[in-house]
Amino acid sequence: MRAAAEHYDDGQLYLAAAAEVTGGASAPWLDNVDLHRASVLFKTMEEVQEVLEASSDAPISKTNKQLNESERKQIKRLLMETVEAITALTHLAAVLCKEYCFSWLATWKEHRADLKAKQYMK
Repeated sequence: MRAAAEHYDDGQLYLAAAAEVTGGASAPWLDNVDLHRASVLFKTMEEVQEVLEASSDAPISKTNKQLNESERKQIKRLLMETVEAITALTHLAAVLCKEYCFSWLATWKEHRADLKAKQYMK
């Protein structure tokens, strides 16, 4: 699986590999949407805005034990908006890589190197 993903260096294939390894606990590839770069960008902007709106409503300063049922629903909404934005952002990265001939793997390697340089990871 790894050799095939590296050979084709395609975001869709990497997402399929991640889904297989994690049992679906990753961003799914959307195969029934308009994946034109502009459409994906506009949808991503919409999804990120929804995260920001849900963030302002969520009582994130409270612990799980302090939440009432209504507040728990607000946290759940933030969580769901977050994973929707992750899916949109992942598709945006994949579309940009494909459209403008950037390597998916090199992009993620560069990102990891940057995170390590900032000491966010070892």
